[in-house]
Amino acid sequence: MAQSPAAKNDTTHFWYDDVQLKIEKDSEPKMTGGYTLANSVADALVLQCYESESMTAFGHELTTEQWRAICGVKEVYDGLLFTSHAAAVNLAYPLVSRIREELGRSDRKFMFLCGHDSNLASIGAALRMNYPETENALELHTPIGSKLVFEKWNDGTEDYVGVNLVYQAVSQLQGRTLLSPSTPPMVRPVTIEGLTANSDGLYRLTDVDARMAEAMAEYDAIEDVPTAVRAASGDASPSAAIYNLQGQRLDTLQQGVYIVDGKKKIMKR
Repeated sequence: MAQSPAAKNDTTHFWYDDVQLKIEKDSEPKMTGGYTLANSVADALVLQCYESESMTAFGHELTTEQWRAICGVKEVYDGLLFTSHAAAVNLAYPLVSRIREELGRSDRKFMFLCGHDSNLASIGAALRMNYPETENALELHTPIGSKLVFEKWNDGTEDYVGVNLVYQAVSQLQGRTLLSPSTPPMVRPVTIEGLTANSDGLYRLTDVDARMAEAMAEYDAIEDVPTAVRAASGDASPSAAIYNLQGQRLDTLQQGVYIVDGKKKIMKR
């Protein structure tokens, strides 16, 4: 960075005490400050690596471990903005509702929806999916150009859904390799927290549909008023669905911010 034009404006330092998160209605979450700059630098370096034919970017050759560390900067950035459960159900709603609609159709053979890696992050968080750690990639969980593939199967009596993360390996990207049945991309299975897969790694469509409906209901329950985040007057009912902001289901309310039956609540002690 010291040799870049940005150095003339003293943008070669990553300040750690000026980071701010901004959430506004009808707008994606935004971050300002030093970590935003660090993310932009990491993104530029990784793109340069993919465009080259080696692990060299701007004249410096790095190991795979070093590249994955750089990509870790990007993953933290996306995680802070897009994967808290409250933000994810908001951001993922349009795609989740469309995917749910497509899985429910009997006449559909193929559907392609184009988005951004942040879409994968928010969909995964909203539906409580666990992305696998990648192989032959620089990114840890959602490599550049990744596809989240929903496959619909039927065993003669019931519909099932398989979910996979599909992406090109580093060598395929750098070599501009044309993918084919004999030269396939990387395929890694995605698991769904709280749902049981069969021996083939498939989930019942009814279970997946219910999970999507739950995420959509949480979005519909978000109140469009500044007081939507409010103090809880007492414990939740025994049957209430309680989640923390990481999307983890809890049995009881403790101190903090929670989603209770689709509504945001603050529990104080």
